[in-house]
Parts: sequence; C-alpha cells; structure tokens
Amino acid sequence: MKKHNLTYTAASDINQVASRKYGVSGIPVNFIINRKGNIIGKTVGYRDWSSNDAKGLISDLLKNKK
Repeated sequence: MKKHNLTYTAASDINQVASRKYGVSGIPVNFIINRKGNIIGKTVGYRDWSSNDAKGLISDLLKNKK
C-alpha cells in the first residue's frame, strides 16, 4: 500500500477468520453492503468500478435501498 501510495483501508486476515466466515476464495474481493450493514453483493477479482455497468449496478442498488 505504501509503495503505490494507496489511501483506502485494507485489512489483513492472517488467521483466515474473516475469509472463512464470508467465503473469500480469492483476492481482491469486494463486498457491497447496504445501509443496514447486510452484504447484498460480492465480487471476486478485479472490477472497473468506474465503468458504466458498475455505476449502473450501484445506482440500482441505491434506488432499491435493500
């Protein structure tokens, strides 16, 4: 993270507690969490979150307020 000057929060799961609990099988993994704190989506692998498809997904999720 320092090498690439990344500023977002990243967690280390050395004992794989969270990996087992949330079914993480690869990295990177992204979770989409609703306003109530529930996981409503998960992706494994690289995603271009600035793409029109990704923006549409987020927009739809916000409209549905799951």
